[in-house]
Amino acid sequence: MLKNESDNLISVKKIMTATEVARNFSEVLDAVANGEEITITRGNKPIAVMGRVKEEIPNSVLLAAALKEHFEKYKDVPVDDSFDAVEYIRQMRDQDLIRDQERWELLEALWDEPSPKERD
Repeated sequence: MLKNESDNLISVKKIMTATEVARNFSEVLDAVANGEEITITRGNKPIAVMGRVKEEIPNSVLLAAALKEHFEKYKDVPVDDSFDAVEYIRQMRDQDLIRDQERWELLEALWDEPSPKERD
């Protein structure tokens, strides 16, 4: 099923149904490990692409990049020797949680109010 019968040097994209992938999973993994990319379809619609992992990036590197992007975006963040980035992020998260809680309380209050028809 996974063999490319073409003698062409042009790469042929592999397309398989989810059922075919499930039935041939070991062969599919072998093909992906060899650098092939497989599009998985369900109901004739592409739903996923399986491909080789290019590079494993440690979470610490991803976090550092996300923090750098955040601080570049929000330049008004105070930065000095006493600045604690982790504590600042916690404070921002806590403020978001408080705002979310306030929104939920407002929605609950609105839900508990009788409708205009019920008031009459």
